[in-house]
Amino acid sequence: MKRLLLTASLVGLLAAPAAHAGGSRNFDGVDDKIDVGSATDIRNLKPGSFAAWIKADTMGEGGVGRIFDKVRKQLQLRGTKRLRYERETSGTHLVVESTDNAIRLGTWHFVAVAWANSNTASNTKLYVDGAEVSYAIRQNASSTDDSDGSHQACLGNTEGQTQSFDGLIAHAHLYNRLLTAAEIAQLMIAPGSITTGLLGYWPLTGSGAVEPDLSGKGRHGTVTGATESPEGPPISGGDTDPPTVSLTSPTNGATVSGTISVTATASDNVGVVGVQFKLDGVNLGAEDATSPYSVTWDTTTATSASPVLTVTARDAAGNSATSAAITVTVDNVPPQVTITSPLNGAVITAP
Repeated sequence: MKRLLLTASLVGLLAAPAAHAGGSRNFDGVDDKIDVGSATDIRNLKPGSFAAWIKADTMGEGGVGRIFDKVRKQLQLRGTKRLRYERETSGTHLVVESTDNAIRLGTWHFVAVAWANSNTASNTKLYVDGAEVSYAIRQNASSTDDSDGSHQACLGNTEGQTQSFDGLIAHAHLYNRLLTAAEIAQLMIAPGSITTGLLGYWPLTGSGAVEPDLSGKGRHGTVTGATESPEGPPISGGDTDPPTVSLTSPTNGATVSGTISVTATASDNVGVVGVQFKLDGVNLGAEDATSPYSVTWDTTTATSASPVLTVTARDAAGNSATSAAITVTVDNVPPQVTITSPLNGAVITAP
């Protein structure tokens, strides 16, 4: 889908009812949270971006509901239905805060922040439902950042569980770069579709003590409370178009030997999230999230002389497609060669 079409579709998204998608996690406003790690690449993250769908029942515990928290960086609801981002420093903190009534309680909103590597507040942007907010506060930072070190990044609360979000959260994304307004608009209708700089993507559509990270970074969340809700956000229309995918090498009927590269092409109307190669129906290597798609295959490990290769592509909406199967012949038996003349031990004289 072209970016121009994605941006234009926001009018329909805001003006008309839309299909609900997936589900969400319900945070109780008391002590629920999801810890998503403290790896080196998310420490003191600047620049960065965070985006998620939310539906708040109240403004949160004590009037403040943390949507995302990394101790020194916080996206939260507070005041008179305001959205606020704060970055703590050793001096004056950087603060950007919307005007009153930027969000409505009991209503789904897609909220996002894109923070710059800058102490100038105007370089950090807040978005609600794909549009940049009007600001009540833009406070520049006066000093260097306080380090967030090894503290946990959390969804729906602080690490110490002191400002719990009260309501539903779904499709949370964390990036190591500034997202553009157009990219935020795209994520609003196609969660997980932007992978450049993606550090974590938590759909928040399941249940259980572990919240899967679909970014491929393995940042699976540890869930405290945050029960499953069948209600999902109003993602406009929903993406029901599966990707297209095909194997490009080897070709059907080819004879292969040794270690080879198996390659494929895949495309989608929004974006391909991952491609999984399979050998006789079993995963061949890990899922490949980056084009050009390929996997290395040591054919000497094949258990069949005529194995079957396929490849499956998926998108962020959960649509998937599998290529046509190809059959190859594995031949790792070395050729036999015999010298027929002269015979072993023969004496050869010059003519």
